[in-house]
Amino acid sequence: MTLENQKENNQNEQNEENNPQTLYKLIKSISKDLITKTRSDGTLIITHKNSSPYIELYGYAHGDDLFPDDHRYQFIKDIITALSDYLIDNPETEELQDIDFYELLDDYINPTEYTHDLTMWLSSSNSRYSYVDEAIETYGKQDTIISDIRNGMIAEIEETYCLILDYIERNPDFSS
Repeated sequence: MTLENQKENNQNEQNEENNPQTLYKLIKSISKDLITKTRSDGTLIITHKNSSPYIELYGYAHGDDLFPDDHRYQFIKDIITALSDYLIDNPETEELQDIDFYELLDDYINPTEYTHDLTMWLSSSNSRYSYVDEAIETYGKQDTIISDIRNGMIAEIEETYCLILDYIERNPDFSS
């Protein structure tokens, strides 16, 4: 292979990696891998297909102390669905890092506002209070504790979002 052909092949590979269609296909593939199952008690949960090619991504997106966690899987599903919808609405997007989390949150992700759901999230893991503390430190104390808890949930969603993007960025072969 000549040097010129090699440069052309490298350029084609780089263009394929930055191709918005390739990014959309990856996100859509992850979306199709996440499925809803019903537990014996009737509870619906989000999980992945058996023999999932994205198992490492899901583990990474759970962070250090939440694997496996029903709420975290729901956040992963919500984020992937939001990214898919965003990429349909903004087909010129070439990299996930070009997407503003707060725009995605406002336009595509709908964190719950229901007290029952928020208290269930908070009580599901002893580590979740730290997200609420972080939100209070960042945004100040809100008018109600429920608003503080919701901001804590948003902090966890943002962490999950950042972990997903970080995993994809650190694993260039992942998106091939």
